[in-house]
Order: sequence, then structure tokens, then C-alpha cells
Amino acid sequence: MAQRLIALTNEKTVDLLHSDDPAVWNFFGGKPDAGGGELYARVAAAFSAVNKVALAVSNMPFVILRGDKEIDSSAKWKNELGFMPNPRDLIRRIAQSIILSNTAYARMGKNRAGIPKQLHFIVQTSISINTAPVTGELISLDRYVGGQLEKKYAPDDNELIRFWWLDDTTELLPAVNTSFKAIADAAGILYFADTF
Repeated sequence: MAQRLIALTNEKTVDLLHSDDPAVWNFFGGKPDAGGGELYARVAAAFSAVNKVALAVSNMPFVILRGDKEIDSSAKWKNELGFMPNPRDLIRRIAQSIILSNTAYARMGKNRAGIPKQLHFIVQTSISINTAPVTGELISLDRYVGGQLEKKYAPDDNELIRFWWLDDTTELLPAVNTSFKAIADAAGILYFADTF
């Protein structure tokens, strides 16, 4: 036997479970907003899941080699290369960005003489990916700061380091299916249950 939830409104019967009319359901106090950023910030399980994975990745031991010779290690980091004062923080932020968007970026800061100074994390939303409309070929990566174009990077520019998570649905660009989408689906259930 099919379940039905019936309400009488404006002197007519409405099947609440199968109605397409948006006026049938009212949200008192405004309709709840639950975009990805909201779920990440407000649902403890989503925030915790992203950050636990990122911390685990950043705490993996690593070494820097020059040929076969070890010049630095995570166990006793001395910043022998001179441009990574806090590699664990950089790795953590890159891992967070990949989980949330399947993209992460870093750029090499240089002094006026062109000598590398420090590897900087770049917020992924500041990068715009430009592709050719017909071929889908990558044309450039544009960095915007304060709404203004700061720099246009060629696809092979070695000043910009890009981390893109590809999957079976894409050949060139980052996949649209992120780990966070799965986390957000579960978090949305918790968010709306709490709101209700």
C-alpha cells in the first residue's frame, strides 16, 4: 500500500510527498543554506574528515635526495633547499585543497635576481583554467587577486606547480567528482536534520 501525506490548503487536498509545487512546503525563518563551504564549516564530521586526512598526509615521513645522497628529511628538517621553511603545513594545505576541489597550486617566489626564495601555497579559487573551446586543449592558467589578473601562466610554466586529481571521467582537466562531494552528501543529511 502506497504511503500518502495529505494536507488541506486553500480548500483543496494536496499530496505532500508527491507535490512539485514549491509553495507546499514552507521553511520558517528562511530556507536553510547548505553549500559545500557551509557544510565544511558547520558540520563537525565533514570538517574533521577533511582535516584528519590532510594531517595524516602531512605527517608522512619523507626525504629530499640529491642523486643518491639524502640532504634533508622530515625527521630533522633543516630547510637545506632554502625555499620550504614549513613543508608539513604546505603539504597539509595541498591535501585539503585536493580533497575539496581535486586541484591544488603552489608557486615559487623569487627575489629580483630570479633566485627561488619560498614555495607559496595558492588558493585554488584564485586560478582560472582556460581551455580551447573546440579541442579542450589547455591554453593557460590565470591567477586572479582581488578580481584583477595577476599573472597568466602557460601550461608548462615551471613557476606554477599544479596538482590535479584525474579519474576515469577525464583525460586532461581535474575530475569534477571530488572526495568532498561524498563527504558533503553525508554532512548534508546531518546539517538538515539539525536544522529541522
